[in-house]
Amino acid sequence: MKKTLFLLVFLGAIITSYSQSSKLFFLKAGINSNTIKDNNLEESTISPYIGVGLDFGDKFSFQPELQFNIYKLNISNSGSDGLLNEDYAYDGNVMKISLPLLIKQEIIENFSIYTGITPSLILVDKDKSEINSSIRGTAQPKRKFDNNSSFNGAFTFGAEYTIKTNFFIEARYSFSPSFLNDTDDTVILSTSEFSLHEKSSIQFGMGYKLF
Repeated sequence: MKKTLFLLVFLGAIITSYSQSSKLFFLKAGINSNTIKDNNLEESTISPYIGVGLDFGDKFSFQPELQFNIYKLNISNSGSDGLLNEDYAYDGNVMKISLPLLIKQEIIENFSIYTGITPSLILVDKDKSEINSSIRGTAQPKRKFDNNSSFNGAFTFGAEYTIKTNFFIEARYSFSPSFLNDTDDTVILSTSEFSLHEKSSIQFGMGYKLF
């Protein structure tokens, strides 16, 4: 259901964008840092991102975007609940497709702030995972993580500065509220003893306005 909602929102934004008579299209790229967390583990990754977007308005505007980010995740951990002893490892790429939906306000000339929401679809290669477990000391067959896709929703805040007419730089922070992490659809990777979620992300980048 969550993934279907993501796709509907994405299609709605595209349709709305192309139905407007005035639009400003831009390309962007930069560095993204994602923080992945469960109860006992916190991992930060740094990777590039690229994106496209449309800016409707002048001093006050609506700005939908589409971003792609692929980062390397190399984690391993072990846990025990008394009956089940389980070691897990994941060494592979994570693809993140995001749809920031932002409201932007110019504060002073060439400097704007914005806020909004960022739904994301997160895909992992479960063949890069391995789980070793034993129950009451008896080894069990090795297996893979069950899930290979998840949904993430985040609140986003940021700022943008126009360097020249067509160039701009930006910085933004996104975080996922704790109530979202209580749903199975937001779990990136999980076993019987842990659930891994994306907690937050920080971006620094620059862009170019084409028209």
